[in-house]
Amino acid sequence: MKTAAIGEILFDRFPDRDRLGGAPCNVAAMLSQFGLNSFLISAVGRDRLAERALAELAELGVNTSAVQTNELPTGEVRVSLDSHGKPTYTFAEKSAWDQICWTPALAELAPTFDAVCFGTLAQRNGSAETIRTFLRHTRKDALRVFDLNLRAPYYDRNVVLETLQLANMLKLNDEELPILAGFLEVKPEEVIPRLLAGNIELVALSLGPEGAELHRRGECSRAPAGELEKMVDSVGAGDSFTATLIAGLLRGLPLDRINRHGNRVASYVCSQHGATPPLPDSLKEF
Repeated sequence: MKTAAIGEILFDRFPDRDRLGGAPCNVAAMLSQFGLNSFLISAVGRDRLAERALAELAELGVNTSAVQTNELPTGEVRVSLDSHGKPTYTFAEKSAWDQICWTPALAELAPTFDAVCFGTLAQRNGSAETIRTFLRHTRKDALRVFDLNLRAPYYDRNVVLETLQLANMLKLNDEELPILAGFLEVKPEEVIPRLLAGNIELVALSLGPEGAELHRRGECSRAPAGELEKMVDSVGAGDSFTATLIAGLLRGLPLDRINRHGNRVASYVCSQHGATPPLPDSLKEF
């Protein structure tokens, strides 16, 4: 099975270290660890960070043939952690991933994927139309997973609502739920029924330390968070859950099984530095 993640690639600048990151990059890295043919569609600069990013992605088994190079610098983000390991982000402006270009190669590649993951951050500038055009070129039966991943101030109502129309699955967290409710002009408890009555076939709601819910028409799965030995930081935990969801759905697994495993994987990521730690063999299998 063949998957794509399209959007930002960057380095998370922690106070004491730098780690490869960016939500689509994190998802692509995890999908590869689950044994899928995982592509990342993004852009890097002509600098040392680009060399490092491509080398690390190759080590993680991610196909980088669709990662473009342009004259802007490879992306960076300053990460600050609170006492509970919860991050806040300060993104560099005008990064290479802001200018992902639509090309004949992408037009040829898009219909070959079984699933594609995308978000809002990479739609802050010139990449927005490329991402939306890419989605329009995917197969009708492909999973189009919209990871809301709201990062203020880089989103607005129009971006969210227009992107929702191109998706058939949505992943969001409990902090994003009331924001989306405002965009849809409904109460928070009405968001999921409203989405499932339209083009969205599945909603994944992350509840942080309380676990997660998966909602499909006529079906709901609730699972607690995985056991956490130690909290290092939660960077990439939600992305690892998204990747688990995609891998499980492509394999036709039951929602409860996917949900439980996604919570275990996310908790493991919270116990490690950075968003793309190598998974132990016990977590690579469902």
